[in-house]
Amino acid sequence: MTMALEQKKVNELVDRFYDKLLKDSYYINMFNERNTDIELLKNRQRVFINRLVSEASAQEEGSKYHRLKKVTPFKYL
Repeated sequence: MTMALEQKKVNELVDRFYDKLLKDSYYINMFNERNTDIELLKNRQRVFINRLVSEASAQEEGSKYHRLKKVTPFKYL
């Protein structure tokens, strides 16, 4: 459930970013001159952000484990 919610937030963030970017004539002209596929750029950005989010989550989980291990007075076999 949270992954779907995070994906929705990422999608909204990327869409808002490109909506604002495409209101600027400089970027409109640059993308047109380079025949840039905006949807491809959006998808790449979504993938990049999702990787950052998942790496941060994994690091956070590892951090929780180390904190728990540090405060737990007994050892596991």
